[in-house]
Amino acid sequence: MKKIVMLIGVMVLVVSLLLPACTRGGAPKGDLPASISYGTLPMGTTFHTTGIAHADVIKNHTGMEVFIEPVSNPVAILIQLLQAKELDAAITMGFHTWYSFGGKPGSAPNIRDLRTLFRWTQFRYGYIARADAGIKTMKDLKGKKVSALWPANAAFQDLVNETLLGAYGMTLKDIVAMEYSNPAEGMRGMIEGKYDAHFGSLAGGAMHEELASTVGGLIIPIDHDPKIMDYITARTPFLAPATVPAGTALTKSGAVPVVADNSFVSVHKDMDEYLAYTLVKTLIENNAELVKINPGLAEGTLENATGRPEAPFHPGAVKYYKEKGVWTSELDALQNKLLAK
Repeated sequence: MKKIVMLIGVMVLVVSLLLPACTRGGAPKGDLPASISYGTLPMGTTFHTTGIAHADVIKNHTGMEVFIEPVSNPVAILIQLLQAKELDAAITMGFHTWYSFGGKPGSAPNIRDLRTLFRWTQFRYGYIARADAGIKTMKDLKGKKVSALWPANAAFQDLVNETLLGAYGMTLKDIVAMEYSNPAEGMRGMIEGKYDAHFGSLAGGAMHEELASTVGGLIIPIDHDPKIMDYITARTPFLAPATVPAGTALTKSGAVPVVADNSFVSVHKDMDEYLAYTLVKTLIENNAELVKINPGLAEGTLENATGRPEAPFHPGAVKYYKEKGVWTSELDALQNKLLAK
């Protein structure tokens, strides 16, 4: 009898040593699916290139196939597909998450099933002006032709434009707000002289380089004065102070203060906890590999992962953050507040 008990004990020990590390130490247990779907914006966008990099790392470290599902603008479509469980995961923006999760009174749809895995980057926004337009400050935009209206992303554009202008005592009626079909067309119109300035992403790229090398251009500072930022964050809580660093095509003379919206990887609340845990762990702990694929993913670290969510974290993500010791009492209070919405 003693020999049988000893034999069983040895077998249990061997099996426990063979188990994957992620199934011990309190981590959730489960089986991973053979594949998942991953929603992004169209090919050529930052969302799409990020999704491809994520897919490569997930496949390399878990064996799961990741099928990239690009959809047309706006990002809100991705959130609706998550809600309908037609996507397993998607790259989302803070604004659309906030708006869809009921951040704006009376907003629709009021999506309650969205959950956050982690923040992967910030997108900086603001106004770019031609060098010869006589625009140096936000107040100088008054009376100027500004490509500010993008119908495909109207909810975001209208709210943020009104808020940023409002912080300086203006409205959209104080500028000559002009419509554009896509960001590249907005920038192109400024280079060609159709617009004096353009509102949009400050991520840089070929159009910024072309503006700088032809007619010249600059990013208009958005002051980080407490009064200005209090006005902005009270109306658009998904925005935060940010800086475009010196040395870019449009910041050769120094860094420029602007605002930024966070971008997240989001899922449905019913995603399996082990799958959610594994996605967070895999993408955060292999960030160096992601950066080799796409240098723009350098912000996707553990230190940045929990920054300002607009929808609650998934339990699998919470589990990972608690294991890593980054889940704070402030995050716990925010999580409960978001869950109570």
